Amino acid sequence: MNRKGSEFSQQLVFVGPALVFFVIIVVLPFLLGMYYSFTSWNGVSGQVTWVGFDNFKTIFANDQDFWRSFWFTVRFTVAGCLLRT
Repeated sequence: MNRKGSEFSQQLVFVGPALVFFVIIVVLPFLLGMYYSFTSWNGVSGQVTWVGFDNFKTIFANDQDFWRSFWFTVRFTVAGCLLRT
């Protein structure tokens, strides 16, 4: 039992810092971005209003700039993949 505990602590010493940085740099911003996408917040004030899927409804139904940007990205990606070979 003691040997397993020491193996775990050795693994934790080597993997722990990488795991902490991964959570701080990747996981935390992802979760905060998901939370903010469901709110109406300007990024400065302390007032955060929960709007649910209204932001997504607005983007997909009423925003022509989104669709133009989306199709540009699709064309750019396809062209980049085809021309890369």
